[in-house]
Amino acid sequence: MNAQKDRPKPDPHPHLIPSIPMVAGAKKHEWVRGMILERYSAMPAGTAIPPEIELAGVFGVSRVTVARALNDLVREGILARHQGRGTFISLRPKRVATQCVGVLYSHDASQPIIDPFYRSILAGIQDTLIAADYSMTLSGVRHSRLGNILTPEEATAKPVDGLIVINIMNPEYFVRLLRAGIPILGVEYHFEAEAPTDYVVQDCEASAFDVAKKLLAMGHRRIAFFGHATRNINPVMCPDQNSLERLAGLRRAFQSAGIAPSEDLFFQPPHPHWSSHEALLRHLFSLPLPPTAAFCEENGNLPDLAQFLRSQGREPHQFPLCVTSGADVQSELVRAAWRIVEDWTEMGRIAARRMLARLQQPALAPETIKLPWCLEVPAKK
Repeated sequence: MNAQKDRPKPDPHPHLIPSIPMVAGAKKHEWVRGMILERYSAMPAGTAIPPEIELAGVFGVSRVTVARALNDLVREGILARHQGRGTFISLRPKRVATQCVGVLYSHDASQPIIDPFYRSILAGIQDTLIAADYSMTLSGVRHSRLGNILTPEEATAKPVDGLIVINIMNPEYFVRLLRAGIPILGVEYHFEAEAPTDYVVQDCEASAFDVAKKLLAMGHRRIAFFGHATRNINPVMCPDQNSLERLAGLRRAFQSAGIAPSEDLFFQPPHPHWSSHEALLRHLFSLPLPPTAAFCEENGNLPDLAQFLRSQGREPHQFPLCVTSGADVQSELVRAAWRIVEDWTEMGRIAARRMLARLQQPALAPETIKLPWCLEVPAKK
């Protein structure tokens, strides 16, 4: 009797052929993932998925590609594997649609959000969702008064149709979010290899590449890079992913020009060999070949750099600088700098539009969308 009960339910559409065309440049495992979702997602829980070798023949791909697609769906909780029996549609209960999208942000839930970057993103998300008759609920990952961190399972258990995740630099956290089987969209940080889902991010590498190319064309060969470190949801200091991508863009510009990068001028804090920014700057400008231009992450070392230059009898605006759009535009030094400018509210709108599209078409392949940017160059004095 039990054997009859445990027998896998047969595939009611064994001869269904692929109906989603393979887009040029698309990753094969993402296409296979979409096909499996289209073919099986509406079937009852417990329906058996054919073996990998059979699916490989149906879709005309390798068994390794099918295995990767299935692994993604298992991690997302859409499929479940049972040792010795096979792969099945997950037994998880069907969620009830709420017309509400959750926003999970790395901030402290007991504190107001004051950072203009995140306030702008949230405004863009909220306005877009309201226009589509969706509501938004905001949850903070940390809670200093309670001394806890919201787990991915707690975040996805809330009554929401999808979850937009902002400023969380932890791929394992994303993987656990995906297991809930609801649409997950990351904003600012992206982990396509570990957690294949939708992301909206800044085009950090490309913008830094463009800036460095212009500085090189002006004859600058000694460009200092001041990145910044930040904290993820775990208490571990680490270089910021965006900062690392900008540094990669800087290096690529040097390499494309056939010039050796200024590695001795590239820094990501903390600086273990110098007690302060001032000590670091004294070191840099005492080198036989000191920097002639600089790229700073947000405000970074800008105030210290301005003060140091003035102590050397030089005006900051005479020293080519590039800063990212988070820098304080009220600062005289920032106004005199090259600025990478982005529309943060549009970043939120893009994220909300992608979430709404995902809710309408769950089989969409994961996509990473990069925010447009422009470079503002100050007028020469």
